[in-house]
Amino acid sequence: MSEWIPLSELMDSLAPTNPAAPVKSKKRKVLIRIGAFLGVGVVLLIAANVADMIKRAKKMERVIWELRINDIQYEDGFGAPPTIGADGTIFVGGNKLYAVNGKTGDVIWKFDQRTGGTAPAIGPDGTLFFRGDHAKSIAPVKLYAVDSKTGDLKWDIKLRTDATSPTVGSDGTVYI
Repeated sequence: MSEWIPLSELMDSLAPTNPAAPVKSKKRKVLIRIGAFLGVGVVLLIAANVADMIKRAKKMERVIWELRINDIQYEDGFGAPPTIGADGTIFVGGNKLYAVNGKTGDVIWKFDQRTGGTAPAIGPDGTLFFRGDHAKSIAPVKLYAVDSKTGDLKWDIKLRTDATSPTVGSDGTVYI
């Protein structure tokens, strides 16, 4: 075909088209149904994944045990965080010092001394050190050493001034 055909002649040679609505093919209907089915499947899959994530989140936030100690109240509303021993015992201060079993929440022992909003520290030998104070009193503040297993007093010493939470070095030296 070496001749050029003008576009107008080529257009006239084409069969006239029907301006009516296009014919719907069966193939198109099948593809639409497959797309709708896949869309519903994706939505259900996403919903199942979201439900599973919520279920796992609820498992992670569950409360294993709860202990309400009513005497942990401070005039300024703040207390110190608990201290956790190597064996899982939790030591909580307040108007008394409590040793709590970390697995069950049972109180192991109580030491009848206010901790003045400070956290106890545990020495390498298991001795628990904390600063004690007296409620609304000008009595001297003391540093206490208590057996962390039994709650028995090992010793106490009067401090010349107020002190913060103690810290214990690896050699057992207590810093306040």
